[in-house]
Amino acid sequence: MFKRKNKRVRQYIEIVHGKKYQLSIYSSGEIPIKEAIIIEKSIQFFNDPEPCYIHRGAVYMRINEEVMQIMKKYDAHKCILIDEYRMDLEQWIDLEDIHTLSWFEA
Repeated sequence: MFKRKNKRVRQYIEIVHGKKYQLSIYSSGEIPIKEAIIIEKSIQFFNDPEPCYIHRGAVYMRINEEVMQIMKKYDAHKCILIDEYRMDLEQWIDLEDIHTLSWFEA
């Protein structure tokens, strides 16, 4: 009669950043993205240099999904050293001095 809802598996990204090696954990869809990247991608996707909140939200979610797709190329809980890979993530994520990235599901 009563059905249990299936638990949805959430994906998270761990970022070690800053001069004091601060650990931040973000769920997918909440990764801070630089404003310049949002504007750039808004122009690319919608030809809109001054995106409204709908376009801004769509671009933000799309970039967050791209970040997670890049991270999924690597094993879960495996740290990716930014210094070794120099990938787009460093330019996209709005945090200073990113040292390592990793992802996990919970």
